Amino acid sequence: MLSKSSLEGCIRELQKPTRIDLADIPDIDLYMDQVLTFLETRLSDYKRGPKEKVFTKTMINNYAKAGIILSPKKKKYSRENMMLLLLMYRLKHIMSIQDISALFAPLLERGDGHESVIGELYTLFLEIEELAQEGLSEQWLGRADTIGQLCSQTALRDNEQMEWLMLVLSLISQADWQRRLAERIIDTHFSSGS
Repeated sequence: MLSKSSLEGCIRELQKPTRIDLADIPDIDLYMDQVLTFLETRLSDYKRGPKEKVFTKTMINNYAKAGIILSPKKKKYSRENMMLLLLMYRLKHIMSIQDISALFAPLLERGDGHESVIGELYTLFLEIEELAQEGLSEQWLGRADTIGQLCSQTALRDNEQMEWLMLVLSLISQADWQRRLAERIIDTHFSSGS
């Protein structure tokens, strides 16, 4: 049987990153090195290992050239760009750049007034993320129980590593379904033909 306390420890680690509220985002435009320092510092809890880079100059420049974030003004990035980059960080691990571009396009095409919309969108994202995390611990612990019960009826019984493997496969399956649903929504509601 897999160790519930070990799973609870993994869950606690995932809940460790602190929320980056609007008040935490600098209210002044930043040069690229300042942007990278801010993002690296504030997103370090999300990194899998110390060598992983949150963003590089090249990545951010490519996002600006592709119109995924707002173009810098006089080589400075606005507060709205910081919000978009914080959202990008969460999205880029799961979605293609093309899908992220399609998602952000209606927001960035709004013209004047997009700054307040970006702030509202970012704030709502934080609230939705918090709501989504409620009950996940119990859900994952329950799934571990179910996997343990299923494994106990097979040759995998009493094999903790196989139970961990099954839990990972279960989580990946759920994440894949959610990613595919997100892609379907993008294709239906955000593609250039919609």
